Amino acid sequence: MATTTAAPGLAVAATDPIRSFLSSAAASVDLDTDLRDLAADLTSDPAVPYRSLRAIWCATTSDTRPPLRDLLQGADFVLPSPKPREKVLSLCPWWHCLSRSVRNGKWLGFDSDLAWSAVRFVCRAMS
Repeated sequence: MATTTAAPGLAVAATDPIRSFLSSAAASVDLDTDLRDLAADLTSDPAVPYRSLRAIWCATTSDTRPPLRDLLQGADFVLPSPKPREKVLSLCPWWHCLSRSVRNGKWLGFDSDLAWSAVRFVCRAMS
C-alpha cells in the first residue's frame, strides 16, 4: 500500500468497481486536488482504506457516484496482521527460573488452578 493509505482502520480489497470509481474520481474536476490525488494513489493499491474511500465517495456528486452498496458488493475486508506481543521484562526472571526447574526435574508441571503468585513463590524459593 502507498504511504497515503497506511492509515489504521478498516480496509477493503480493491475490486474492479472500486478501481473504476477511484479512476473516475481521480479525473473529476469537481473534487478537491487532495482528494483527486488520493484517488489516483489508491487506484493501484490492492487494498483501500474504507475511511479514504468514503471521503472520496461523499465528496463526489450524487448523480456521478455509484450507490455505496453497489460499490462495496463483493469486496473483502483486509485485516492487518497483529503486532507481535512484546515480552514483559519483569516476567523474564520467572520464566528462566521455571525453565531451569523443568530442566532439573524439580518441577512436575502446572496445575490448572495454579496462580501466578505461586509461580513467583516457587521461583523465589529456588533462587
